[in-house]
Amino acid sequence: MNKLQEKDILWKLLHSWHIVLTLFMGLLSWLSFLYMYIKGKKKTWLISAIIYGTFVVGLIYLVNKFPDQKTRPEYVEQFIYGYFVVWIISILHALISLKEFWLRAITNEELESDQIQVLETNIRKEMGAVDNPIEEVLVEFKEDDNSVKITKFILDNLPMAPEFYYYIDFSRAIKRYRSDVSQEMIDKVREIAKYDDNLHKIVKTAKAIDKIDGGLGIFTGLNNVYDAIKKPERERTFEADPQQAIDAGIKAIALGYMIHLTSKDNPIKTFFELKAGAELFYYFIMVELALPFTDNLLEEGGKFLYKILQQKESEIENRFTNFADPTSYQQAKGILLSLSEQMDRIAIALSQNIKPFEEQLKNKLPSILNATDSITGSIATFLDIMPIWKFLGARLATEAAIYRIIKN
Repeated sequence: MNKLQEKDILWKLLHSWHIVLTLFMGLLSWLSFLYMYIKGKKKTWLISAIIYGTFVVGLIYLVNKFPDQKTRPEYVEQFIYGYFVVWIISILHALISLKEFWLRAITNEELESDQIQVLETNIRKEMGAVDNPIEEVLVEFKEDDNSVKITKFILDNLPMAPEFYYYIDFSRAIKRYRSDVSQEMIDKVREIAKYDDNLHKIVKTAKAIDKIDGGLGIFTGLNNVYDAIKKPERERTFEADPQQAIDAGIKAIALGYMIHLTSKDNPIKTFFELKAGAELFYYFIMVELALPFTDNLLEEGGKFLYKILQQKESEIENRFTNFADPTSYQQAKGILLSLSEQMDRIAIALSQNIKPFEEQLKNKLPSILNATDSITGSIATFLDIMPIWKFLGARLATEAAIYRIIKN
């Protein structure tokens, strides 16, 4: 059943009242189509409103100028006859457009509902009513933020990644999984988000990753992305920049730890059933593996992530345990090793077709970053636009909470 079929006769009658405006000898037909344009945002309805309004103005002007019917010029009588024809056309036009108007009205209601939800979320944040660490992070990221734009651009260009769906609050996040969203469900998600320590750890881990070495890890990563685009004859990253390999290993372990935290029963299965989980998974593979380590991936053909974890293990473990305990490291490593071959296969596949993506990124990043030719021009810019792990981590925690409600 489509959305229009779900609407009852009362709703359709209430959203058809503007048809009455066309019945007053066409004098208000323009107003009917102006209303349709305001609610439905279809430009041809605005043009129709102007045309019908012009005929009304013309009729009023000519009748006032030639009040005596006997002495009117012939062209005035012809205009009046034409006006009545246009009046009938406006009635038929409004009736024919009614179904499309209903569909557009439904969409408009949904947009208005989303806007109200966003406004409510912002008000709740301003008034201190956001009382859980997950939503506190979620509301930080507006749709026009650079972090959101970059994430959307990357995921939209990965065919295997889920369609990127932006949301700022729990109600819109639930719509990613269910069309019907009740206040009871929103309240339950908020309750989980407020008290579930594992979901809090997901957000904390994502925040920590964005602050590795005061941002120098992020800088190194982006610098290698930049080099991949601007310096095709660069040295192979793994050998030329071991720091980048360590950073990739830490983020890989962090990813494994976040997967572990999504569920107590079957974390890997749960993680991949979450669309935000797939987003984080493919984002990591593209940005942390495929782009900076293209040459290594293509030459070695497998076990590349395993190589990083083995050769740099002491540094990775020491850095990771700065913000997580040793037990967490072992749990994360176990999950990651079970996924490393799959991640390598995907990374190699992406590396084999990396050039078109690099070209798109080269053209897109300067406009997103509001930079000139050099993406590496300002560390402050990086720190401002690159809390993407934090963004994706909050989405993962949000959808993990929603998953529990839906499954139960």
